[in-house]
Amino acid sequence: KDAEAAGLIKASDGNVYIGSDHTRSLEAGQGRKSIRIHSRNAYNAGLFIAKIKHAPAGCGVWPAFWLFGEDAEHPWPTWGEYDIIESVHNNTRSSTTLHTSDICRQEMIMEGQDFSGVWQEGSKKPHADLCDYDAPDQYDNQGCSQRAPEGSFGWDFNAKQGGTWAAEWDPDHGYIRTWFWPAGSEPADVSSKGVPNPSWWGRPFSYFLLDASSCPLTHFQNMRIVFNIDFCGDMGEGTWQWSGCPELSKARTGSEMTCEQWVASQPEYFSEAYWSIERLDVYQREGPLPSPLGERIELNFGRGGEFKLLEWAKEFIWILTGTLIAAGGAMGAVFVGRVERRIQSRTPHGEVGTNANVNVTEEAIAEFRAWRGLRTSSNRPRPLIEASPPSPARRAMASSDRRGNANQI
Repeated sequence: KDAEAAGLIKASDGNVYIGSDHTRSLEAGQGRKSIRIHSRNAYNAGLFIAKIKHAPAGCGVWPAFWLFGEDAEHPWPTWGEYDIIESVHNNTRSSTTLHTSDICRQEMIMEGQDFSGVWQEGSKKPHADLCDYDAPDQYDNQGCSQRAPEGSFGWDFNAKQGGTWAAEWDPDHGYIRTWFWPAGSEPADVSSKGVPNPSWWGRPFSYFLLDASSCPLTHFQNMRIVFNIDFCGDMGEGTWQWSGCPELSKARTGSEMTCEQWVASQPEYFSEAYWSIERLDVYQREGPLPSPLGERIELNFGRGGEFKLLEWAKEFIWILTGTLIAAGGAMGAVFVGRVERRIQSRTPHGEVGTNANVNVTEEAIAEFRAWRGLRTSSNRPRPLIEASPPSPARRAMASSDRRGNANQI
């Protein structure tokens, strides 16, 4: 309720707004309020299609749409992270990135052959193709990272009414693939919300291989969906000096500022730091996943309990899907449960932020079932770890590096 009262999150027919504070100047050490919302359910596979009309943009802003797995027994990145959309400052291209523990290599994946995008550069190598978060010759916690097409983020993306992203995490076939289409250019089976068929979509802009020898399937498990808006942090601070933002701060204020100084002192600039999401649909294939993975969907992750299909639909929230109209068709209280205020701690995309329940329509339920049957589980996720978890010292170092200058609600 704090977030709703502050105007940082709201939903209407056909749109969800996830924003940040753009009215208050901050004292030193304060974080700008923003939203982080994640799914209650966790996934071990899926096709995730998001139609986004507006994404956060501007100097100091570090937004992301991503999946990650973590619990008390399995610290990040034991269960992995898949950043579907991530960008910073005034970049006009997004990046798609995997973060894992040891042994997830993608050197065999070729630009122009396996994917249409390009590799991000490492600190001492031309391609950031090692997903281990402390891989040699790459920037700290860079992961394996590929760039999306020009116009996939930033001011131009928003001016052209955004676009649609499709993220296919498919352990059955051993890959993670991502597509982007500018608004109005989506394939018919995507724009019509029919039964999607990725084999019709052409070469993805991002492709990662999952197999036993290079990157075991078990690197990615029990991952939840997240939308958030962060400020500065390791990515924002690390790219600030060559982003053009110091020059903007000087032109606007008369002196060059650091990222944190800029975020604290220029609230009105962040009126464009918001997500506007028209739909987010999640599809599952039929049948069990390859051994030793668990259920395709781990319902109400970390809380246990049995769910029938209808109960699952009511609990599913966390996915901002379709029109987001309350079950029964009337626009009821879209965000039903508690909205908990937490101090921002982007512990490698770790700490929980906003909690909110969204009821979805029967039409949306049918869409989830369309790609093929849903699977439910009455058990907690099984501990299926083959990759070695990071040591506490390594994790603590990475955690402190990824804290941003935000007070996420």
